[in-house]
Amino acid sequence: MTQRKYALELLYTAGILDEKPSNVSIDRNVKLTADACEILPDATLYRKLVGKLIYLTITDLKFYAQHLSQFSQAPRTTHLQALYKVLRYIKLCPAQGLNFPSKTNLILQAYCDSEWGTTQLQEA
Repeated sequence: MTQRKYALELLYTAGILDEKPSNVSIDRNVKLTADACEILPDATLYRKLVGKLIYLTITDLKFYAQHLSQFSQAPRTTHLQALYKVLRYIKLCPAQGLNFPSKTNLILQAYCDSEWGTTQLQEA
């Protein structure tokens, strides 16, 4: 379960396959706002990339994808720059995921205790 191929396609679509990867996912010093600077003349690429990023969402990228998608109505230059920063971060680790060999006896099971939070509160 890896999205390496999709991540590389996203980087190709963004035109940054040849750029240096980033070891941080977003510049925390940049404050993204709806009225930051000039509006992009054509928001098509921004919307397409954010949509692909939302689909990709791995680990901490969910927050950034959601945050950047808030500006899809009228994305600014700073929003696109922040998006490219996240994409360069993806370039550093495009193959993150879970590897399950095809020839294995692995049985994946998951459990969820929906009462855990209330049980802990009652005991306290």
